[in-house]
Amino acid sequence: MAFAATDVHTEGMWAARATVVVVVLLTAVAGVVGAAAEGFAAAVPDVAASDPRPPLALALAGSLVGAGWAAVGAVLAWLRPANLIGWMLLVVGTLTQLSLTEEAAAAAGWLGADAAAGDWSARPIGLVLTLVVGWAIMTMLGVLPAVYPDGRLPSRRWLWPSIMVGIGAALVQVQWFFAETDAGPSTDGAGTALDAVPMLVFLAGAVAVWLLCIVRLFRSPPPRRQQLAWLLASVVLLIVVNTLGDSLTVQVAQITTLYLLPVAIAVALLRYRLLGIDAAPRADPMRTVAEIGTKVASSEEGELLGAVLASVQRSVGAPGARVLDETGAVAASVGDLASPGFTADLAVGGVPVGTLEVTARWPGDRYGARDERMLRALAAQIAAVVRAQRLTEQVEAQRDVIVDARLHERERLRRELHDGLGPALTGIGLGLEGLADAVTAQDQARALEIARVLRDEVGGTVAEVRRILDDLQPAALDDNGFSQAIRHRVAAVAATLPVEVRIGDLPVLPLEVEQAAYRIVSEAVANAARHARAARLLVEIETADGRLTLRVRDDGTGFDETAAHAGIGLASMRERARELGGELFVESALGVGTTVTFEVPIGVTVA
Repeated sequence: MAFAATDVHTEGMWAARATVVVVVLLTAVAGVVGAAAEGFAAAVPDVAASDPRPPLALALAGSLVGAGWAAVGAVLAWLRPANLIGWMLLVVGTLTQLSLTEEAAAAAGWLGADAAAGDWSARPIGLVLTLVVGWAIMTMLGVLPAVYPDGRLPSRRWLWPSIMVGIGAALVQVQWFFAETDAGPSTDGAGTALDAVPMLVFLAGAVAVWLLCIVRLFRSPPPRRQQLAWLLASVVLLIVVNTLGDSLTVQVAQITTLYLLPVAIAVALLRYRLLGIDAAPRADPMRTVAEIGTKVASSEEGELLGAVLASVQRSVGAPGARVLDETGAVAASVGDLASPGFTADLAVGGVPVGTLEVTARWPGDRYGARDERMLRALAAQIAAVVRAQRLTEQVEAQRDVIVDARLHERERLRRELHDGLGPALTGIGLGLEGLADAVTAQDQARALEIARVLRDEVGGTVAEVRRILDDLQPAALDDNGFSQAIRHRVAAVAATLPVEVRIGDLPVLPLEVEQAAYRIVSEAVANAARHARAARLLVEIETADGRLTLRVRDDGTGFDETAAHAGIGLASMRERARELGGELFVESALGVGTTVTFEVPIGVTVA
């Protein structure tokens, strides 16, 4: 596990980290010396007898409290050097460790007999350290909830309570100094009421800070609420326990609560990403990309996008992720889909294919710069998967349309042959038998009558065959698809005429629309080639707002719409448009050319 800091400015980083290293080394040396002094004081009978000490385990735990505070402060100062919290814990922890070490060394007799006997005059450095550390600890416990976790006061209303904390802590230390050294003026019992003033000043400021912190706690969203709750609980418990006396049980509780402060901050780091510091294992971007490639190769088509999203989710430790299509509908999702902490547009070749949303680890949280860079790199891979999956779905849909069309045509042709052409051919066969009988009987009048009926029947049958063929799905649509079939048909009909064909990006079209558009293009281009005497022909097909629009425009002689009469071809085109709920417009003028426009809704209902 490695701590990862996000969005950290590197300017001045090395100087700050060098300072952290020096202070940590100083604290470590002081901790080792203090532990050795405690062990010596407990092991040497003369020393132990002259100054009764707590049990060795308890003494050792108490002698390393400052090191615990400094360790957490060092981590914060290393990763967030611009934040006051880390430096506060580091400095106060180091000073506390130096003070505890000096006290242990004095108790062990290393600083002389007078120092071991509790003579402050023999311990001037210890006296200064005790005063400074006492003020620093009280001030930190009172002010830390105000500046946590951003390292600054939330607003100006926090200023005066924080100043009161500092002043009260200083007064308490002055009061202690006078009591320990007998340097203060004699009050002859008159100062009893005034003795409580320093602590009252401190408590007034501290309680004001804590109350404001409780209000801020309930107003803060997660994870800041949890970060504040852990810190505030540890600080309040620490202060309360340290007012309960000095029995062995209370001493154990006091030392335990002293370690609660670094524990609370450690929980905020590991569980709630304090200051955006992520203690989770970092994913390797190349490994994640390779994992996505493996998922693409091994997953079923229906599970492909979900499997890829699961890899993205694991790469940043996200609660969940999803892909939305262009309409905002969920195309695939994994995990918890709460408020997004990262969003990226998905595009392939400049064409939007959807949106990637990765759920925030906590509501209102944002991913750091490193995670965002990884997610943006992975978004390109996801876009390619989305596009490939969509193309696969379109190919399958087109294949289903073709299969359904062939089945439909086969069934219709069977019905037409059985119900229409079959009986007609049977009738013709029976008529030929009757004609043979009439010829054999030399009944010329009857033979001529039968021949006339057969001629009419054959004519009707030929017309029926043409109708059946006319209704068949054009083979070019089956063989080449709509766009390519249009191009081939236009090139074949207008072989001697320069033609430009413009076909936009078309969705999968209903079979009826493809057939109607194909036949209308064929008829309109044929009319232009035969009658318009045009020098150039333009065919345009596009879709917009759920409608297909087809235009055939020539620059030929044109005609007067008011004087012209619609021929069979134009009437047939209009009939095809009407059957699909569409419209066909013809715009023409003498010397200007002619434009045939066919518009039809893509989701059609055959009339």
